[in-house]
Amino acid sequence: MKTLNRSVIVLSVGCSLLVGLFPITARSQEASETTQEKEACIRNLKQIYEALQAYRRDRKELPNWLSDLVPKYLKDPSVLLCPVTRRTGRVETFGLGDPKLTASYIFEFCDAEMGKIYDGGKIKMRDWKRRQMGLVGSAVPMVRCHLHSPVLNLSFDGKVFESADTWENHVRRSGHRSALRAETQSGRRRVSG
Repeated sequence: MKTLNRSVIVLSVGCSLLVGLFPITARSQEASETTQEKEACIRNLKQIYEALQAYRRDRKELPNWLSDLVPKYLKDPSVLLCPVTRRTGRVETFGLGDPKLTASYIFEFCDAEMGKIYDGGKIKMRDWKRRQMGLVGSAVPMVRCHLHSPVLNLSFDGKVFESADTWENHVRRSGHRSALRAETQSGRRRVSG
């Protein structure tokens, strides 16, 4: 009887330990998936950058939308979908969605009006981004993916960097603080800090 009781106790403790490991295993698997999705998203951003550069070489301007890259400059339109979108169906483009194709990425130099973004009204996104480039240079994001935290940004010079929703805070920490502060005080938009 004592052996049976000990066996039951050992089995109960073992089961409790195993049950306790399941959340750790699930979190570890989720972290691994998140890392893999982020790496795949970065590869997509780099392919998009190469396509944008080829478009610019040929036409001497940026496209109106990322879909303008397909099929000549970007053979596979699925590159415009972040792996998070493929897994969840989520797309976060804040009113700047491509009108021709579903894309996970915001093309910040698109031909759309800013509308409610930063109270921009009728100003075109590309005009606003050019203005920002005049202040901080090529650190301005061309393409952004808001499906990751932190947000993934593809800058005009082809670098991928992470930031909060407001990439301007990242740029201010990188040494362009005074120019960006002057711009924000001009009344066009406000950035805390």
